[in-house]
Amino acid sequence: MHNRNNHNLINDYLDELKNLRRFSPHTIKNYTIDLYELVKFIELSNETNARKHSDRNILKTRETTVRKCLAKLRAKGQSPTTLSRKISSWRSFFNWLLEKELVVVNPTVHVKPPKQKKRLPSTLSTDQVSVLLDSITTNKGELEIRDKAIFELLYSSGLRISELVGLNNSHLREILAGEVRVIGKRQKVRIVPVGNKAKESIKKWLVGRRNIVDKNKLSEIEQDSKALFINKDGGRLSARSVQIKLSHWAKKVNLPIGVHPHMLRHSFASHVLQSSSDLRAVQEMLGHSSLATTQIYTHLDYKYIAKAYDKAHPRARKQH
Repeated sequence: MHNRNNHNLINDYLDELKNLRRFSPHTIKNYTIDLYELVKFIELSNETNARKHSDRNILKTRETTVRKCLAKLRAKGQSPTTLSRKISSWRSFFNWLLEKELVVVNPTVHVKPPKQKKRLPSTLSTDQVSVLLDSITTNKGELEIRDKAIFELLYSSGLRISELVGLNNSHLREILAGEVRVIGKRQKVRIVPVGNKAKESIKKWLVGRRNIVDKNKLSEIEQDSKALFINKDGGRLSARSVQIKLSHWAKKVNLPIGVHPHMLRHSFASHVLQSSSDLRAVQEMLGHSSLATTQIYTHLDYKYIAKAYDKAHPRARKQH
């Protein structure tokens, strides 16, 4: 028999997340899964031990119980990423119980998430980027011209996709002068350089953009006149559209499956670091608040060096 009090508490908490804190449906779904998984473990384990019904109350949860639940989920094969999310969900819930003065201690406070393997970001080689960008034929129409300008700018300046689609015509003067000011995460403003190839592509796009506006016979009020990159109907281009377009062009030249806009950002960082070894400059251009975040690209740089060594050094090559 489930402890009704547990369910009431969780439902009250989820209602607050949904209605007051305005959490997304996806986040609410994850919290629901995580909290009911803990409750199920508490109730079943205590039932097995023939404890009193009151001990199955989530308010009586101990740190040892949380750790046992975590161990069981790990034994079932749940990934470190998923387990870290669950600990975060549980911790937030018990903090809420603390605020309500329903518990006196958070049993998750000393429970650390399992260590996760560092995943290196996927990048394209300089040759692959060149093949991709040079393959886009701009004599077929305005949309191809736009796509080339977008990808040139993403790779030239290491922009996030949200930063790119948020660009307006008001940015044009500085872009054509060789730099662009963008607002990144946590409203942090940064200025990044824009390369000549990107500038030339954007100049061509401005003609194509005007053609799209004229074709649709849009007034200044009807069109999203501020957006630098627009769709065929004159509205601001979405991030999803950019993803689809990049995937389309990557497949045409047989690049690795899963090429996405952020891969161009990673490639930008890796290639600049390979050439300059200036980690601080790359940090500034990417807009990372911590140098530690940028340091992951030093691992990529090492992989590049190691590959070159294996290929070039006479004592490194495998004997056939």
